[in-house]
Amino acid sequence: MKKFIYLFALIFIIAFNNIIAAPNSFQNPINQDNSLRIIRKGHLVKDNWYTLDEIHKIERVPDSLYFHNAVYVKLKTKAAISSNKKEIYNSMLQSRLSSLNVKEIDLPYQKYLDNTKIKDDYGIGRIYKITYESVIDPYQVCSDLMKNPDVEYATPIFIRQLYYVPNDTYFKNGAQYYMDLMQIQKAWDITKGSPDVKIAIVDQATDWTHEDLIDNIWTNPNEIPDNGIDDDLNGYIDDVHGWDFVGNFTFQNQSLTPDNDPKPSDPANSHGTHTAGLASATTDNGKGIAGTGFNCKLIPIKAGSDTSLIGGILAGYDGILYASMLGADIISCSWGGSGYSQEEQDIINTATERGSLVIAAAGNGGNSLDLAPSNPASLNNVLSVGSSIGGTLSSFSAYGIDVDVFAPGSEIMSTIPGNNYAAYSGTSMATPIAAGVAGLVKSIHPDWSPNQIAKQIRVTCDRIIAKNEKDEPYYYGFVNAYKAVNYNNTDTSLMVPGLSISSTMILNASSITNYDKNDVKASLINYLSPGKNIKITLIPEDSWVNILNNTFTIPEIATNDVYEIQFQIQLTDQTPWFEGNTRIIMKIEADSLLDYNVITIPIELSTANYFNVATSEFVNTTYSTVNGLNMFTDGSGLAIGNFVSSGDPTGFSLLYKIQKNNATVSTNFVSSDPFYSIYAFDKNHFFIGLGTTDAVGRGYIRSTTNGGNSWTLKNVSAITHQVNFIQFFDNNNGIFLGNPLMNVWGIAKTTDGGSTWTVVPNVPDPLDREKQISGSAQFNGSDIWFGTTMGRIFYSSDQGNTWSVQTVSADAKPVALLSYIDKNRGMAVCHNSLEQTKNEATLMFTNDGGQTWTQSQTDISENDLYPIYCFSVPGSGSQIMLSQSGRVSSSIDNGNTFKPVLTKKNEIILLGQYQLIEGRVKLWEIGNSLSYLIFDKITSVYEPIEKSKILITPSPANNYINITIPENSVQIKSLSISNILGEKVMDLSDFNRRDNSFSVDISQLTSGIYIVIISTDTKDYFGKIIITK
Repeated sequence: MKKFIYLFALIFIIAFNNIIAAPNSFQNPINQDNSLRIIRKGHLVKDNWYTLDEIHKIERVPDSLYFHNAVYVKLKTKAAISSNKKEIYNSMLQSRLSSLNVKEIDLPYQKYLDNTKIKDDYGIGRIYKITYESVIDPYQVCSDLMKNPDVEYATPIFIRQLYYVPNDTYFKNGAQYYMDLMQIQKAWDITKGSPDVKIAIVDQATDWTHEDLIDNIWTNPNEIPDNGIDDDLNGYIDDVHGWDFVGNFTFQNQSLTPDNDPKPSDPANSHGTHTAGLASATTDNGKGIAGTGFNCKLIPIKAGSDTSLIGGILAGYDGILYASMLGADIISCSWGGSGYSQEEQDIINTATERGSLVIAAAGNGGNSLDLAPSNPASLNNVLSVGSSIGGTLSSFSAYGIDVDVFAPGSEIMSTIPGNNYAAYSGTSMATPIAAGVAGLVKSIHPDWSPNQIAKQIRVTCDRIIAKNEKDEPYYYGFVNAYKAVNYNNTDTSLMVPGLSISSTMILNASSITNYDKNDVKASLINYLSPGKNIKITLIPEDSWVNILNNTFTIPEIATNDVYEIQFQIQLTDQTPWFEGNTRIIMKIEADSLLDYNVITIPIELSTANYFNVATSEFVNTTYSTVNGLNMFTDGSGLAIGNFVSSGDPTGFSLLYKIQKNNATVSTNFVSSDPFYSIYAFDKNHFFIGLGTTDAVGRGYIRSTTNGGNSWTLKNVSAITHQVNFIQFFDNNNGIFLGNPLMNVWGIAKTTDGGSTWTVVPNVPDPLDREKQISGSAQFNGSDIWFGTTMGRIFYSSDQGNTWSVQTVSADAKPVALLSYIDKNRGMAVCHNSLEQTKNEATLMFTNDGGQTWTQSQTDISENDLYPIYCFSVPGSGSQIMLSQSGRVSSSIDNGNTFKPVLTKKNEIILLGQYQLIEGRVKLWEIGNSLSYLIFDKITSVYEPIEKSKILITPSPANNYINITIPENSVQIKSLSISNILGEKVMDLSDFNRRDNSFSVDISQLTSGIYIVIISTDTKDYFGKIIITK
């Protein structure tokens, strides 16, 4: 790992290890990473080739989206359950379960194995459902259980969401505009689907008696109706037309009560009936709608509650396994949600092995599925479906490489309970439409595997959604039903291959652990027709990755054959993560084929930096903003934010209290007026700045001395209507910065601890519509800076008594963030517009106190560098930038160029705050979770000189040092010397070179410890020297 280490880290090597003794009972942990992760290490295959590590973060989801008294646990070796179903015969595990007050332990998927002869390759028979009565967070239960060496994984049980937007007033029978876009009628000329093909609808509930569904409803041929006997011995009595896994689950009765009728008892539960009609409503019957599957049969499987008051899918994966056991060819799942579960992946793998293709909705968040996964759509062996109308992406649809195809999902007419019809929108609608097309493909290729059907639908898509070549992998294609059944059929001129990556391995390791060239081997399997002269191009998604041999040609590959390619990957010194991954897009081209696959390469680099998730649940970033953060040295803190939902656009403001001992966050509702700033003396004594944007306008400062139990409200509306910043210089003297009022800046000072505030006179006038931007102020001793919406910076050198103004952006771009090293050196982040719709910004820097500003060489709109917090540690001489992506970057030239501070890839960040503790920087980060990174004050990705062949002698030195480089090794680009505060004291770019040996005059330096920084053509190094006089 390339790392510049501060003096104390050079002397003492401190390893931060997250090793905690296993507690005897379930407790909230102290000082440990509270994020829940499943880590599956790669393994040796042969000849030093390793499969890749898999690291899955189990995201914290809202309380309503998981069961609060149950978890899934998979053991490495199966253990028996006691007769009362409250104990498991594994002593270590049972000791941990003792404090849970276990209600029941069950093997929920064993019945699917008992009734079949299929081998349990994915170990679903070792998955236990543990239901308990103690009031303990399931995430904490899982975290504790995964410390047990006998546990393969533990995961919460998620409640998945439906992905549709109802539009019940839109009744237009036959308004199926999308059929022509998909060329469905031409597809039906080739096949109208086979009644032998079964499409399972795993959904809320399905009115299988609907006039436009009943003729296509599957009937279990081995079950005698209503005789109360499990005739086919599949574990389900009288499952003639599917199964209900949930029954009447309510808030009061939180237990599943299965039965054999998957119909909805509540007509408002229309989602499943709607999706069933889209997949395969009875077609050509003179009524209602047409389903894409035409003659394919429907298996209705109810996985939601009887009552519409309980939304979501409660037993979706039971439904998937049941469908596969019945021999479903296609399983349609118009639901999903965040929160990774390995149990869910094991279920999907088992269903796929049994011959079922799972098709799932990509989600309605309008976001990248790559950045915000939704399961099951993001899982392996699932065909994920987004929504578009031909070449126009639906505004609500997810997108990304993980979205396999797009199908119609806007204003889609279909069946609803009671022989009625309605139009809904969502990826929920697109999914069964694609499932019906999959049924058609299966009808003409009955021997095809799930992966073959999925690949056929994808490679025959119309590639009309992406607006340019760069976007093609993320908006691949719109389903064309005609091509899906016509290609790779009888016309030999319409044969196309379909390649997918079947495995990836790294030589000598299961992840990238260094900056050297690493050999990678990828195996591609061809699921479809034979192909010739197939061109493979590897494209790194990240600019800090080099692929040394990125193009290949496959001369010929037969159906189901495998072809291996081998290439080298090398991380550059701009690699941001010590634990994370990088993705390589594989572009596959042939005469009639253009497809994309992705290879995800894990990264695990050594570092002295330390990343920790203090609490995995903080804010819902979908609806919340965080405007201020005050962390204390003991790990407790305060934060303020505003919450706005679509149903309540006015919103309300929240105070977050962060407790140090148990890493929890409590939320206090305080005001309906927005919070903009906070200043805290301690956790009990603090101030909050408020403001309104209504016609009347109000500005307030709330203060408390007892942690918010009671408040003093100070009305400052005569000075400003929005208090953006508050700062105290001591217990009595302070200042607040607010927006202008009556063409006078709302800046006021106090000398009595905030009891009274007096306007500061003679501040340069604001421009028309000029305001401050929250987050753009910096306080450094007596120096104060703040940025404005009109591209200007105001500066005071005397605690705000007098002010000057300078222009940083000639085109009046808003100054959103500021960071000053000292009075002369500073940088400013200028947003491209006041209302940012894209992450577009420009970074400027000054070295002369703002007289001139220069645009940085660093493009902060690209490569996930878009900053949300900047700072300079006093005495460091460097600038630090925290980006929205979680990247942390350090600049030693005042923001002109940056190198990464190695951190862990985690999540999208909203806000940051740094502390200096025992000589190291502790950078707090707020996203959905609260986390922090600890690193050295002077930080870059420099490696110790000992890792190179460069020698620095003598030590101690007096007037000269000698630097020796072995011949033909590396080329030095630059060389400098800094003191232990990070201040550059010598720039030796003009040194004299002679026979790979350099003599450097250091006679002007005083005695002390110094750092020599050497940049070569391959890496950067640092070395310590001691000078004695």
